[in-house]
Amino acid sequence: MGARLLLLLAAPASGMAHSLSKRIGSHMIFEIWGVSAATLNDANFLESALRRASHAASLNVLEAAFHLFEPQGVTGMLILSESHLSVHTWPELGYAA
Repeated sequence: MGARLLLLLAAPASGMAHSLSKRIGSHMIFEIWGVSAATLNDANFLESALRRASHAASLNVLEAAFHLFEPQGVTGMLILSESHLSVHTWPELGYAA
């Protein structure tokens, strides 16, 4: 079975009052299941994937920090001029968010 992806978009509820006159951006959450444990435990691959995504979206990477946990799992983040990208993995579940 291939990997499955769930995309959640976070935005203010309709009618919700806030001080911004227009929307600045969106918060996107990707939940991915069915990924191999080896892929989800490879910090170098995950950093490269986030960097490729940043480049494809014309985003500017300022810094990167990725941590490989024992016995497994990766948490990583790219700090961007525009915002940030992060990933958290659970290889034993074939899951990343």
